Amino acid sequence: MATDIVRSHATVAGDAEPATSAMRSTATTRQLFISREFPPASYPAGGIGTYCAQIVRLLAAAGQTVHVIGERWSGAPLARQELESGRLIVHRVRQDEPLAAPGGGLVAGSTQRLLRLLGGAPPRAQRFAWQAALLAERIVEAERIDIIEAQEWEAPLYYFLLRRALGLGPVRQPPCVIHLHSPTEFIYRHNEWVHDRRDRVPLVRFEEYCIRAADALLCPSRYLAQQIAAHYRVPVDDIGVIPYPAGDFPFVERDPASWSSGRIVYVGRLEARKGLIEFIDAAVDVARTDALARFDFVGEDGAYRDGLTVRQYMERRIPRSLRRRFAFHHVQPRDRLPAFLGRARAAVVPSRWDNLPNTCLEAMRSGLPVIASPQGGMAEIVEDGVTGWIAPSQSADGLAIALRRALATAPADCRAMGRAAAAAIRSRFDNATLVRLRLEMLRDVVARGVVHSTHMPHMPGIQAQRGCAVTSGTGLAFVVEAKQGASAATAQASIRALDSPPQVVIVIESGADESLRVRALSAAATELIERADVAGVTIIDGATVLAPDFVSACTAVLERDPTVGIVSGWVVTRGGGFVRPCPAFPYQWIANDVADVAVIRAEAFLEAGGLRPDLPLSYARWDLANAVIASGWRAVTWPGVLAEADTHVHRATARDRVDPFEQMLRERLPGRFTEDRPLLAGLTPPAADRGGHSLRALLRLPLRRKAALALAAVRDPRRLIDWFRIRAARRR
Repeated sequence: MATDIVRSHATVAGDAEPATSAMRSTATTRQLFISREFPPASYPAGGIGTYCAQIVRLLAAAGQTVHVIGERWSGAPLARQELESGRLIVHRVRQDEPLAAPGGGLVAGSTQRLLRLLGGAPPRAQRFAWQAALLAERIVEAERIDIIEAQEWEAPLYYFLLRRALGLGPVRQPPCVIHLHSPTEFIYRHNEWVHDRRDRVPLVRFEEYCIRAADALLCPSRYLAQQIAAHYRVPVDDIGVIPYPAGDFPFVERDPASWSSGRIVYVGRLEARKGLIEFIDAAVDVARTDALARFDFVGEDGAYRDGLTVRQYMERRIPRSLRRRFAFHHVQPRDRLPAFLGRARAAVVPSRWDNLPNTCLEAMRSGLPVIASPQGGMAEIVEDGVTGWIAPSQSADGLAIALRRALATAPADCRAMGRAAAAAIRSRFDNATLVRLRLEMLRDVVARGVVHSTHMPHMPGIQAQRGCAVTSGTGLAFVVEAKQGASAATAQASIRALDSPPQVVIVIESGADESLRVRALSAAATELIERADVAGVTIIDGATVLAPDFVSACTAVLERDPTVGIVSGWVVTRGGGFVRPCPAFPYQWIANDVADVAVIRAEAFLEAGGLRPDLPLSYARWDLANAVIASGWRAVTWPGVLAEADTHVHRATARDRVDPFEQMLRERLPGRFTEDRPLLAGLTPPAADRGGHSLRALLRLPLRRKAALALAAVRDPRRLIDWFRIRAARRR
């Protein structure tokens, strides 16, 4: 499936009415969209929110039945709302009101406790994805949904897809489409954000899972399709390319003064990836020699580095003598944007990296030519010298060349280019054509049905043929380390409450020697596997309280997918909880994402050689998980609470020196570590940036940002402790 607007020769004049008549010839589908950014959103929505709002209304106007799940908050208080004569139904979920899973599937404890566990990084995205998954499962059955779409950013479909792959959720299984807009990994890289890896890495992993598990992929530009194909190693021909619809943004008539001395306008978030750092240098350079050059920047300010926002950084690079010619405006209501564009002679989209910005489409539709960098889908819609100016490069020098060309263009020619830009958008990106292409794509996806989403997606390093060698039996074996009589009694009571009785060995610690402890636990697990016909083994602390359906949940995963070697889960701990994505490399080098309460498939445990006695128990668990995953077995995280435990989470040290035990983990798998080292460079911030802002940088932050950091420290004291520990380590 590869639909490309460039390869389509059909164009339809006009917008709303032709779109309606053209699309109603296609059979009606029942579609479900999921997006936290669907407006009105609880934060300033960007291109994803604009796209979602436009496409659902266009589809509903064409006679399709469209459901949307968005976030419920004070600005959007209704749980359900029907629009477009009942063809558009908007559902909203709150992040603090738990939903029960349809048909069961939640283990151990209330849904309120699950929401608290999901308060870890990134909290709002995870909670919304969880709530949306449970609501989506209800809607799929009740409304007979034919197809589901969600964006990759923030991975709102993650928990829905994970539950489906594990056999949870509704019987009805419509195919799932992931619409590619802006993966978090690309955003952070081009924004130069490195200080909050704890938020970024989980999102990167959730998004990668969704992209690989999708039954179909869709994106707005060939540029983005090629980047996604190369980065995630998916065939580029499997990615459908359909640009965003132009929507209903109005054409703006401009007076002659706008074309002769109008401003150069930028509309969008102030982010480094949008090329504003390079563009401000280009603009200053041009303004020194062109007395008429003036600039407007309209959009929400964003973080940059050294405690500065992008706007602050830009303003510092503008000489005092030129500052009156640069105007910064905060984010504006959508209905006020035509006024800003109406007094401009050109718009600018100078991105370091971009997909197909709605701001570019809207500027052109309003009748403005566009100055654009070649680093994005802009070059696919802007024709150099006809509807705008494409810079030779995204550098400040390259942007300055395009800017000078724009300012040197005669007013009459600028006006003609603006009208050509509006005509190009109307003819190539009109609503009717793009919605028709979209419905053709949906028809093909629905006809093909579910392709990937009913099983765990292929991830790099996983051997799909692994399942051929599995010959294990049924049930689980338990090795319980009871440090004292009380913990032994706790363990026995917890195990008796399980829905399926396992074979149990209680290992009483006879001394404090760590090596003897690890050796005894590993030997007991090996003996159980060799003596009993079991599917897997788990080694737990005697004080651990297991969920009643621990055994049934874990064995169900092992039986469903013979490539799974590890079943982990969510664990309630003293510090809050252990909630992780499915463990995989290269992330396993940063932290062990396998919970202490986890099941190892019998064959995988024996193949890995059990626990290494030369490591402390927590590191030996980490080492065992690494060995199992590195040998080609999958590791799966069950989306539910499997236990309550006094567990400790090991993360890669933030100090410059390497933890000796972590070094031993790497030495066991030197080839794998060497292979993953380039990826780790992007996941682990440089030594100078580890631990977040310096004290001086913190003091320079805006009051709102300081308050947000203080609130984060209260919610997660470990961050504050880590910050002081890292500062102290640097002074030593």
